[in-house]
Amino acid sequence: MEINLFGRKNVREVRYFHPSGKSLPNGSHFQRGGFLHECQQNKDAYVLDEGVHCEQCGLSKCKGGVITFPADNNAILLSELIQEAVSQFEAHSVGNFFKGKFVGKSGEMYDETSLSIDVNGLSSESLIQLAENIAERFHQETVLVKDLNNGKIFLVGTPL
Repeated sequence: MEINLFGRKNVREVRYFHPSGKSLPNGSHFQRGGFLHECQQNKDAYVLDEGVHCEQCGLSKCKGGVITFPADNNAILLSELIQEAVSQFEAHSVGNFFKGKFVGKSGEMYDETSLSIDVNGLSSESLIQLAENIAERFHQETVLVKDLNNGKIFLVGTPL
């Protein structure tokens, strides 16, 4: 299930972050519990760059987050372009930080081969704005965003 957020049609919270991209099943409590456990494991499948999220940085109110591209992108070319695009942020890193799996509404796949940007020092609103700008600049229908300020996962598209 997705929820529209920040008053923008292009930002959706992913409430059930299941690897298959499916929503909560109507089955038994046992089935739902297993599904929710898989969602939590997938949410915890981010490996953050310790250099970006050092102890001193952790004292900040604005913790930033991770912006992940779909897996089918040209990672080498994107990596160089992204480094240039986020060079104004002191605490950032580009790499493969998502070790889970997620399938978006349009069938786009996010997995351990997906290129990600790990950035610190941004509020939730600033992180979403950065994700929108990056999606637009790199012609992405959507990017996956883990907001470390509130622990939520979003699908962010280009601004409408």
